[in-house]
Amino acid sequence: RAPSPNPSAGRATVRYEVSAPADVRVVVYDALGREVAVLADGAVPAGRYAVETSGLAPGLYVVRMTAGAFSS
Repeated sequence: RAPSPNPSAGRATVRYEVSAPADVRVVVYDALGREVAVLADGAVPAGRYAVETSGLAPGLYVVRMTAGAFSS
């Protein structure tokens, strides 16, 4: 899912779901490809999650989630 609201003014929510326990990493990159925030990093049980961004300067960002072999 895309972060919401999108576009955002200072705060957005990133929602994700895992169908089985997994090591999950959710990272925010800036327009130059630099890692600027790690929203999640570690083992989680199956379920739905939401993490909020805050403190990021206005701009264009890419959010990447990896869980096992899955990447989006």
